[in-house]
Amino acid sequence: MTNRKKKKTPPQQPTNHGITKTYFDQFSVTARKVIQLMELNPAHYDEFTKKQKHEMMLVRFVPPKVHVRPGSSIPQRHIKMVQQELYEFLKHVFVGDESIGLSYFDFSTIGMAFITGFINLGNQNSDVCQSERYILIYEKIEIYIDNSELDKNLMSKFCRYIQYILGGISKLNFRIYGLEWTWQRVTNSNCLAGDVLLTVTKQESLNFSYKGMNRPAYRVSLGEFFSDDPIHLCAPFNKMITTSNCSNRIDFYIQNHALNRLKERLDTISAFNRNVYLTSSLMVCDTLKLETGKFVIKFQNLDGRLLGYLPFTIINQNLFILTFIPLSSPIMPEGKLLCEALNVEKDDLVFLGMDKLSFYQNTNFDAVSHLREALKKANMWHLTEVKPEENFDELIYSQNSNRINHFI
Repeated sequence: MTNRKKKKTPPQQPTNHGITKTYFDQFSVTARKVIQLMELNPAHYDEFTKKQKHEMMLVRFVPPKVHVRPGSSIPQRHIKMVQQELYEFLKHVFVGDESIGLSYFDFSTIGMAFITGFINLGNQNSDVCQSERYILIYEKIEIYIDNSELDKNLMSKFCRYIQYILGGISKLNFRIYGLEWTWQRVTNSNCLAGDVLLTVTKQESLNFSYKGMNRPAYRVSLGEFFSDDPIHLCAPFNKMITTSNCSNRIDFYIQNHALNRLKERLDTISAFNRNVYLTSSLMVCDTLKLETGKFVIKFQNLDGRLLGYLPFTIINQNLFILTFIPLSSPIMPEGKLLCEALNVEKDDLVFLGMDKLSFYQNTNFDAVSHLREALKKANMWHLTEVKPEENFDELIYSQNSNRINHFI
């Protein structure tokens, strides 16, 4: 039998740089959405030739991932949480007008690939870059993508959300978390990765003297944000003391006692949301002048519902938050009205547990209608509408109502 030499087939050259029809179609759909996002006619994309479209697809972007900046130590559970939140945001939140249907996941991968490929196409082809359609789209890209003002940048919502998550898991009396953004090429590929680098900053503290006692306090800050240093929360003096004309900057500090009181009295709110509500309340800086002439800061949730007050003192251009006072306290307007309506004193309210948020979610007010009316009269009924972040036993729910009826 004669041995035949097998004919060698020359290796085939890759066509279209591995661009499949599926990817081509996905890319085209997303590119049109990006153009529409920039308030242009998405049909402009179809004015480019198929070859030019392939040129735009040469670079690919992989979904962002979370890493830790070398030298920083962050608990693994926090890293996983941020990664999960990042993924959920990318998949379920839309860039710009929701009717366009461009998710942050598509924008951060195919959308960024289109923008990069579009710019590269113009850099390599003088005829294309001088065309009217190219100039029209390129000018919009400069406005929406390359804008140095973050709030005008299309990725601003994504970046702010990650900052919000990091603010929630930070420890104001220990360390705060921030983020950087880094671009790197994936090894042996034409893919680029835009990754979130988590950073850690040790919290600043100082001692202050109040009522003859030396006390430690911690600076209220947000972590690093891209190239920015940690953001220290502050406000003009006359924002805090509205009767003053002084506009000097006042830096915010909080003592451990206040953090402990927040934990005790807002007992159905997670540590994450207590952090978020604290920083957001200080950013808003809505103050109230009491009958005594002193000012307190309103502590509100993100829905604007008042949960309590933050008394403070100002020493040497620093504002020190001393404690957290619930609405039920007789020294506050709501608590005073409540005590008058029920003919009770502070100790009675504390005995019933009305200085804690769980009371308002753990009581059958249908069984104590006079208390319901008193809360409404004292402008405190909204506390019953705050959703608890923990489950409570039905037996306790029943016993609490009986106890109140017996006492009041």
